[in-house]
Amino acid sequence: MTEASRTESGGWTAALADGRALGSAALILDAGSTPARPGTDPGAGAETTSGAGLATPLPERTRLHAEIDIQEVPGLEELDAAGSAVRTVGRFSLVIHPADAEGSLLPRAELRGLAEAGGRPSAAVDPAAPLVDELSAALAEAGVDPAEDAGWRIRVAAAPFATTAERDRSRAALSERRAHLPELLVVGRALHGDDISAAVSDAQQEAIVLRRRLLGIAD
Repeated sequence: MTEASRTESGGWTAALADGRALGSAALILDAGSTPARPGTDPGAGAETTSGAGLATPLPERTRLHAEIDIQEVPGLEELDAAGSAVRTVGRFSLVIHPADAEGSLLPRAELRGLAEAGGRPSAAVDPAAPLVDELSAALAEAGVDPAEDAGWRIRVAAAPFATTAERDRSRAALSERRAHLPELLVVGRALHGDDISAAVSDAQQEAIVLRRRLLGIAD
């Protein structure tokens, strides 16, 4: 879907990438990886959207996940049953994963930490971003060398809620936007601190509410 706009009757018209347009009484959108960009508030009266982020509250904090294949690290064979070694490097947590028993996968390093303020969850981040330099410096500081020709695999996701107050603010913002556009159900992990179980539970409950509304058996 490239664009969606509300109709006079309260439904939706969705424009598809192939040029077709589809009409619907309601929309269910998965915003698990593409919430609204900072600085936009499409839930406050907007009638048109250019993507799946319509009426999606942006997470207060986002978390960075970055992985890279590495050369062998002395001591990996002594790891515990969990199969990983964890240490802190700068603002990141560094997790070293050994190669698999068959040797088909190289050992890899994983760096985790809060992303910069305003970062939005996404499936992947451009590996040419300046962040790569910071990641590579952290890896070097830990004394770990990347494998030959290895590149960073980077993802930014909603960070888990740090406090109940933060969680409650997120839920309140989501409820407000859903009340404004009852024919639009936006779901996804980005709305729930990247918690898949909470996201699935919310989607199931809200889908039931939406279905009852469309059938005329609930307001």
